[in-house]
Amino acid sequence: HLEGKSIADAAAAIGSTPASMSNAARRARNPVLYKLGRMPKAALQKLLKRDKLLDLVSKYVAPGPILDVGCAGGHTLAGFPTAYIPYGVEISKELSRVANEIFAQRGGSAMQGDAPTAMGKFPRGHFNGVLMGSYLEHEPRAAEVLSAARQVMHPGARLILKVPNYACWNRELRGKRWCGFRFPDHVNYFTPATLVQLLQATGFKVVRFGIADRMPTSDNMWLVAEAAEAKSAAAA
Repeated sequence: HLEGKSIADAAAAIGSTPASMSNAARRARNPVLYKLGRMPKAALQKLLKRDKLLDLVSKYVAPGPILDVGCAGGHTLAGFPTAYIPYGVEISKELSRVANEIFAQRGGSAMQGDAPTAMGKFPRGHFNGVLMGSYLEHEPRAAEVLSAARQVMHPGARLILKVPNYACWNRELRGKRWCGFRFPDHVNYFTPATLVQLLQATGFKVVRFGIADRMPTSDNMWLVAEAAEAKSAAAA
């Protein structure tokens, strides 16, 4: 009997995780579509054999202070080269505490709170780079968060985004069973066009968003943007 248990509790009781339950259910419902959905991702992983986030940071973000929005316990930036000084914002009090202890060892810090408020605690123009990996789809105030990030980036600093690709073929094939639909966690969905429009409206210009970063065979897309020069009052 599993009444009254959370999904995680129920999964543990039957020796399975929520993710494996979900995968097994999708495989059972339509094994052909499940294989088709998995093949591009598996092939790319074998081909690349590297950490794409770290590759993008190394190529596009100058060493120095870097901010992870939604940093959880800080483990992503903890694995970065020491040339990068880690900072983060995290809404969870416990996770932000853990991240702050990790970041403080390398001269950085983590702020607790919602993203716009927490970012407002950092100096303007402080960061060489801002990361939003699998974050923006969870954020109901996406434009406000991007505007706040722009304020703490110096002109020319880089923003690296990873979000689900609403325009991917897998969503069209699977419909409402697409893995990108995660109610109630995901509240925003972007196509390549709408993502670019949002960034341009919040003070960014796209630096990298090639076909390899937004392949229709991939459930996710990556984008690198640059903080544009703020317009002066006279120019406005």
